[in-house]
Amino acid sequence: MSRPRLAHQQLGSGPDVVLLHGLGANRAFWFGNLALNLAADHRVTLYDLRGHGYSERPASGYTVADHAADLLALMDELAIPQAALIGHSLGGGTHPRPQVRRD
Repeated sequence: MSRPRLAHQQLGSGPDVVLLHGLGANRAFWFGNLALNLAADHRVTLYDLRGHGYSERPASGYTVADHAADLLALMDELAIPQAALIGHSLGGGTHPRPQVRRD
């Protein structure tokens, strides 16, 4: 099965930070102050998790493991070898898995 297209954007330059939003939200969740402040000295990647925002919604549903695999695939696509991962709610449950798999 192919991965869904994930809507994403990047801001700033410097060490990588990836922001993962929670259930029922999208990447706009981070725009208040955090993404813009981090972008002053980091390359910040924001994306909509599968089934959220402007990302594709799979017909068969998805799991936290699917979100973790999506994160790794997106990091590979964007040539991000390592990053600080910041997650909220569901996004917080997503990010520990790829960190373990990358080591």
